[in-house]
Amino acid sequence: MSRRKGVAAYARAAGKISPRFPAKHLAHYPGLVGSDIPIWRRFIDRYAHRYVGFDYGVRVGVGGYLVYEIPENVAGLEYATLAKRIDAVGYTKTDIETIEVKSMPGLDAIGQVISYRELFRYCYQPGKPVRAILVCDYADPDIVYICQQLNVIITEV
Repeated sequence: MSRRKGVAAYARAAGKISPRFPAKHLAHYPGLVGSDIPIWRRFIDRYAHRYVGFDYGVRVGVGGYLVYEIPENVAGLEYATLAKRIDAVGYTKTDIETIEVKSMPGLDAIGQVISYRELFRYCYQPGKPVRAILVCDYADPDIVYICQQLNVIITEV
């Protein structure tokens, strides 16, 4: 088995699709940093009632490529170190949302949240619709337009 397939299989096996955290304020949000936290708290204040719960810092993808082969027994460590991380994954009764938190998102944030949505589908194969959400302080009209065209929900809080 190639290293890429082995790490992808580990990612799927490791992924449990259920929220680990309630839809309310927490003392600490794993994976959220600095200026993202006040934005996230405002989002929770306004929209927590829509969610069953959340996961934070959710790993997706197969990670980067090392220049050497690694033994299968440390593939999980490589995955934990090199995988991409979604700020939050929100679980509703009907779907799953990959959520990126930015104060003022640019084009890079749109690419990031779309990539996270697709990698989440690939790694976890959830059997429910997966939506991409950008939560922000402010989004300029160009960003709003691009999000609409690419089926990304943008939420200003």
